[in-house]
Amino acid sequence: MTFSSQKTTVNTQRGELPLLVLLPLVLTILIGLIGWYGLASVERTLQEHAKQEIQNSLNAAKAGLHLWAQDMRHEVESWVKVPEVQSAIISLARQTSADEVPIAILKASREFTQLRTL
Repeated sequence: MTFSSQKTTVNTQRGELPLLVLLPLVLTILIGLIGWYGLASVERTLQEHAKQEIQNSLNAAKAGLHLWAQDMRHEVESWVKVPEVQSAIISLARQTSADEVPIAILKASREFTQLRTL
Protein backbone atom coordinates (compact mmCIF):
# COMPACT_ATOMS: atom_id res chain seq x y z
CA MET A 1 0.00 0.00 0.00
CA THR A 2 1.52 3.24 -1.08
CA PHE A 3 0.39 6.77 -0.52
CA SER A 4 0.94 9.33 -3.14
CA SER A 5 1.88 12.86 -2.33
CA GLN A 6 -0.84 14.28 -4.50
CA LYS A 7 -2.84 17.25 -3.21
CA THR A 8 -6.55 16.75 -2.81
CA THR A 9 -8.04 19.07 -5.38
CA VAL A 10 -11.06 19.39 -7.55
CA ASN A 11 -9.71 19.23 -11.06
CA THR A 12 -6.90 21.75 -10.81
CA GLN A 13 -6.40 21.67 -14.52
CA ARG A 14 -9.52 23.74 -15.03
CA GLY A 15 -8.55 26.20 -12.27
CA GLU A 16 -11.13 25.08 -9.68
CA LEU A 17 -10.59 25.58 -5.94
CA PRO A 18 -8.84 22.89 -3.89
CA LEU A 19 -11.04 20.91 -1.46
CA LEU A 20 -9.08 22.25 1.48
CA VAL A 21 -10.36 25.75 0.63
CA LEU A 22 -13.82 24.79 -0.54
CA LEU A 23 -14.77 22.66 2.50
CA PRO A 24 -14.14 25.40 5.14
CA LEU A 25 -16.00 27.89 2.96
CA VAL A 26 -19.06 25.63 2.71
CA LEU A 27 -18.92 24.85 6.44
CA THR A 28 -18.66 28.56 7.29
CA ILE A 29 -21.68 29.37 5.17
CA LEU A 30 -23.63 26.46 6.67
CA ILE A 31 -22.76 27.48 10.24
CA GLY A 32 -23.65 31.08 9.43
CA LEU A 33 -27.08 30.05 8.12
CA ILE A 34 -27.74 27.89 11.18
CA GLY A 35 -26.68 30.78 13.44
CA TRP A 36 -28.88 33.24 11.58
CA TYR A 37 -31.88 30.90 11.89
CA GLY A 38 -31.19 30.40 15.60
CA LEU A 39 -30.87 34.14 16.19
CA ALA A 40 -34.12 34.82 14.33
CA SER A 41 -35.86 32.11 16.35
CA VAL A 42 -34.62 33.53 19.67
CA GLU A 43 -35.63 37.05 18.61
CA ARG A 44 -39.13 35.85 17.70
CA THR A 45 -39.46 34.06 21.04
CA LEU A 46 -38.30 37.13 22.98
CA GLN A 47 -40.76 39.33 21.11
CA GLU A 48 -43.62 36.94 21.90
CA HIS A 49 -42.66 36.89 25.60
CA ALA A 50 -42.42 40.70 25.70
CA LYS A 51 -45.78 40.99 23.95
CA GLN A 52 -47.38 38.63 26.48
CA GLU A 53 -45.86 40.49 29.45
CA ILE A 54 -47.06 43.85 28.12
CA GLN A 55 -50.53 42.40 27.52
CA ASN A 56 -50.63 41.03 31.07
CA SER A 57 -49.57 44.40 32.48
CA LEU A 58 -52.24 46.13 30.41
CA ASN A 59 -54.91 43.70 31.59
CA ALA A 60 -53.87 44.21 35.23
CA ALA A 61 -53.95 48.00 34.84
CA LYS A 62 -57.37 47.77 33.16
CA ALA A 63 -58.74 45.62 35.98
CA GLY A 64 -57.29 47.99 38.59
CA LEU A 65 -58.80 51.00 36.87
CA HIS A 66 -62.16 49.25 36.64
CA LEU A 67 -62.09 48.47 40.38
CA TRP A 68 -61.11 52.06 41.18
CA ALA A 69 -63.97 53.41 39.04
CA GLN A 70 -66.44 51.10 40.76
CA ASP A 71 -65.16 52.21 44.16
CA MET A 72 -65.50 55.89 43.19
CA ARG A 73 -69.01 55.28 41.85
CA HIS A 74 -70.07 53.67 45.13
CA GLU A 75 -68.46 56.48 47.09
CA VAL A 76 -70.29 59.15 45.07
CA GLU A 77 -73.55 57.24 45.41
CA SER A 78 -73.12 57.24 49.19
CA TRP A 79 -72.29 60.99 49.19
CA VAL A 80 -75.40 62.00 47.30
CA LYS A 81 -77.57 60.24 49.88
CA VAL A 82 -76.50 62.88 52.41
CA PRO A 83 -79.02 65.77 52.33
CA GLU A 84 -76.37 68.51 52.79
CA VAL A 85 -74.41 67.20 49.83
CA GLN A 86 -77.56 66.97 47.70
CA SER A 87 -78.56 70.55 48.40
CA ALA A 88 -75.03 71.90 47.78
CA ILE A 89 -74.73 70.05 44.46
CA ILE A 90 -78.16 71.16 43.30
CA SER A 91 -77.34 74.77 44.20
CA LEU A 92 -74.03 74.64 42.30
CA ALA A 93 -75.74 73.01 39.31
CA ARG A 94 -78.34 75.77 39.20
CA GLN A 95 -75.64 78.46 39.34
CA THR A 96 -73.73 76.92 36.43
CA SER A 97 -76.77 76.29 34.26
CA ALA A 98 -78.15 79.82 34.69
CA ASP A 99 -75.13 81.73 33.37
CA GLU A 100 -71.55 81.24 32.37
CA VAL A 101 -70.16 81.49 35.88
CA PRO A 102 -66.36 81.68 36.14
CA ILE A 103 -64.84 78.83 38.05
CA ALA A 104 -63.22 81.23 40.52
CA ILE A 105 -66.69 82.37 41.64
CA LEU A 106 -67.86 78.79 42.02
CA LYS A 107 -64.80 77.92 44.08
CA ALA A 108 -65.48 80.88 46.35
CA SER A 109 -69.16 79.96 46.83
CA ARG A 110 -70.56 78.81 50.15
CA GLU A 111 -71.77 75.49 48.62
CA PHE A 112 -68.33 74.63 47.28
CA THR A 113 -66.75 75.33 50.68
CA GLN A 114 -69.46 73.23 52.31
CA LEU A 115 -68.72 70.29 49.98
CA ARG A 116 -64.99 70.52 50.65
CA THR A 117 -65.52 70.36 54.41
CA LEU A 118 -67.86 67.35 54.37
